[in-house]
Amino acid sequence: MDKMREEFEQYCVDEQLGMTGSDCTGEYYNPVIEMLWHCWFSSRKKVCVELPENCKGMALTVSELRQQLGKAGVSYK
Repeated sequence: MDKMREEFEQYCVDEQLGMTGSDCTGEYYNPVIEMLWHCWFSSRKKVCVELPENCKGMALTVSELRQQLGKAGVSYK
């Protein structure tokens, strides 16, 4: 989750959404940023990539994995 939070905070910086500081519980001081974080987290949590039936239990090639990630709308490097 740390990587996800880092990506969210970088998004807030890039979009100039304001301070992203948080308290000891991890909640953001700004209630709008806190709401955006919950939306961001929820959207990422729900991402599911369907693997081809014939590949379950076996390794996918990089090309097959990229194809499946692309179909799911997931970016990759």
